[in-house]
Amino acid sequence: MSQRIPPLDITRVKEANAREVLRLSEVYLDSTTKFAIASDARAVTLSTMMATLMTATAAVGAAIIALPPEHRTTFTRFLWVALLSASACYLMALIKATNAARPETFDVPGNYLSSFTDADLQGEPKALLIAQAEIYEYQIGLNNARLQANAESLRAALGWVKFSPFVAAIAGAIGTAFPSG
Repeated sequence: MSQRIPPLDITRVKEANAREVLRLSEVYLDSTTKFAIASDARAVTLSTMMATLMTATAAVGAAIIALPPEHRTTFTRFLWVALLSASACYLMALIKATNAARPETFDVPGNYLSSFTDADLQGEPKALLIAQAEIYEYQIGLNNARLQANAESLRAALGWVKFSPFVAAIAGAIGTAFPSG
């Protein structure tokens, strides 16, 4: 949808057209609200998965560290370093996913009586319809920006998950390259 460059001449707008523009704006705004709910659900699901993975990998890594000295090998050293490194990646993914699910204000269609002035209520109906459509256009822009920011946070979370095996393998290899104290 492109921005309207010249100012709108309200005298040339048909009331039926203004009502249709308002209806379509409400549909669009309502749809962005539904997208936001779906995005929040994805973010919460991903957060739960990351919290579980982070806890499990950290717990197993800590259990390996707690092995008696006679059971420690180069492999166990590799394993605990790799697991704790993967756990750190899952922590970063958890932070990003939780960021995407944080509570935010979100604009929804509709308005209420106290939002209108006497001039609005006593003026031309199509002017009121166009004014409401302009409010919706602004709200749609805000909602789209919020959705985009949340999508970026989810992409970043998935990026941490994608690279966690590589980070774990490299960290484990580096951890075994140096003799333990």
